[in-house]
Amino acid sequence: MRKIEAIILDWSGTLVDYGCMATEEIYREIFQEFNIELTTKEIRAKMGIEKVDHIRAILESKRVSELWLENTGMEPNEGDVRELNRAFERKIFEKVEKYSDPKEYVLNALETIRESGVRIGSTTSYSTEVMEFLTKIASKKGLEVDCWINADQVKGQGRPNPYMIFKNMEKMGIGSVRNVIKVGDTVNDIKEGINAGVITIGVIDGSSEMGLSYTEFEALNDGDQKILREKVANKFKSAGADYVINDFRTLPYIVSQIKNKKWYVFPYWLRQINYVYLNKKTVGMIQMKEIKLNARGKINITLDVIRKREDGYHDLSMIMQTVNLCDNLRIRATDTGIIEMTSNCSWLPCDERNLVYKAAAVMKDKYNIKEGINIHLDKNIPVAAGMAGGSSDCAATLVGIRNLFRLSVTDEELMVIGKDLGADVPYCILRGTALAEGIGEKLTQLPPFPNSVLLIAKPPINVSTATVFGSFDLNNVDKHPDNDKMIELIKNKDLKGICDNMCNVLESVTVKNYPIIDTIKKAMLSKGAIGSLMSGSGPTVFGFFENYDVALNALKYIRAKYRIKEIYITTVFNTKRD
Repeated sequence: MRKIEAIILDWSGTLVDYGCMATEEIYREIFQEFNIELTTKEIRAKMGIEKVDHIRAILESKRVSELWLENTGMEPNEGDVRELNRAFERKIFEKVEKYSDPKEYVLNALETIRESGVRIGSTTSYSTEVMEFLTKIASKKGLEVDCWINADQVKGQGRPNPYMIFKNMEKMGIGSVRNVIKVGDTVNDIKEGINAGVITIGVIDGSSEMGLSYTEFEALNDGDQKILREKVANKFKSAGADYVINDFRTLPYIVSQIKNKKWYVFPYWLRQINYVYLNKKTVGMIQMKEIKLNARGKINITLDVIRKREDGYHDLSMIMQTVNLCDNLRIRATDTGIIEMTSNCSWLPCDERNLVYKAAAVMKDKYNIKEGINIHLDKNIPVAAGMAGGSSDCAATLVGIRNLFRLSVTDEELMVIGKDLGADVPYCILRGTALAEGIGEKLTQLPPFPNSVLLIAKPPINVSTATVFGSFDLNNVDKHPDNDKMIELIKNKDLKGICDNMCNVLESVTVKNYPIIDTIKKAMLSKGAIGSLMSGSGPTVFGFFENYDVALNALKYIRAKYRIKEIYITTVFNTKRD
């Protein structure tokens, strides 16, 4: 059995930016200023190397250098290289957020791999300033790595040199290249891995080697997609890649095969079987002392109140959807024996008043954990917003402590524990697309929600859920959601039909008290949203858009006109079990 301690991934084209389009777009723009129209081949030939070296290579090509001489009267020199690189840096800051969404299946795959005790590193050709900016954006969308290294940190000796991989290993405390996998979307990524002596995996879909946007690739028929995939696969194989995969769905399986473990069957089973295996077979081989998790927010596609219960709560029927706007938790095992909690928000209580602290206390007591537990919470999800931010943090804490201490506890058992902490906690453990009934604890997994761009805006007001339900009167509700119809629309991936049938009966209370909610809904619709709705008890408003640019224009308009600071573009999150 081979021990795998870390996977080191390229950034653009591998984790984010399907097709590595940001770099291509910017290169075209900066050379157009000198009346030079670059071809795709000229741009893509050296993808993966440090940006300044890439620009130098383009300028050194025969056609481009001749055009440069013709248009400027001078042969290209090192000063031109540096000036073009500075232009690239300026433009990337304008475009990087547009191309920062994690590629399809990436978040799911990395979460599965991380849960098996494998750390996540990255090598990148972006500069330090760009990566510091980009990783902050990515973190809010659920994408985090344990460390990243660029050429700046290895004295400019980037790909295909192996030094960025070695630096990752140094920072993560990994002593053998035999225990490392490199994943990338360019030939230079594969060469980097080979030069380092690690296992190499090439990713085809959305790769720079493929060179197509998601829309362009999906427009191809099945036959043409197959031909293109084979062409890219052959490039990776010729470069020496150990494995070639279409997309990230296959990555956890490949890792399990390399480890030669027999327990992997389907993603749905992975979480349960993995912990049984660790507890019975490999205890002591993987010494996890720290774990990082994403706590994702949710929105309500529908929300219906059925009746008021005798215990004062209400029976509900609602369809909920996880989104890629995340809080981030780091949980450490310590030798203090006590629970300690910190947060990036100075105003947030970090004691028994916080659901995260409560969840840790319950797990420590129930499973007789002798070690101390240190938790740091970075908040990104708006607070008191109807997005289950606190419940999601609580759920992530339960899962994280289970994973960190390798407890033989299923998700279903965690849901039972979570129910006593908060009605939304079981759903936040399940995640994805689900019908929630009762007070929210009766859950039915639904088919995955269609991919879409999502704009989320929270007005500068806080809404008490208890107050909303206390003021709610069923007799004042004119329209109730049709959840059976909505489930069929989700099954058919009919986004327009979904948007036309979204309904939240609590708007009858919250919108009446806070008209700004309706104002923002109308603003989203006027700026191109297919549909818009208030989430939960409010005040957060979300809208679905067909493309990023339209959503970005809506964001800029709403942020400026209504002074909304907490406004985000994100996507829906679907689980493997969906």
